[in-house]
Amino acid sequence: MRVCNSFAEAGLPARAVIRSTERGRINPTCGGADEPWLVVPELEAQPANGPTFEARVVHIVPLLEVPRFLFGEVVQVKYNPQDKTKLAIV
Repeated sequence: MRVCNSFAEAGLPARAVIRSTERGRINPTCGGADEPWLVVPELEAQPANGPTFEARVVHIVPLLEVPRFLFGEVVQVKYNPQDKTKLAIV
């Protein structure tokens, strides 16, 4: 999966549980399985060393990956420890 955020490589890792997700097509086309979809999950991030925090991230994925962002699913993230609103799914 391609990540465009610069802190995705330098950020601190955490496990995040998806609490809810908004989603929708980027362009209303018939692009098939590779059609890009926008997902905006509300996450509960759980760093290894530190308190749990909530965050929201905008992420673009192919249609086939949308089910990965359902309630209760776990994703790996990296975050900026100085600004936890800056978070990327990796």
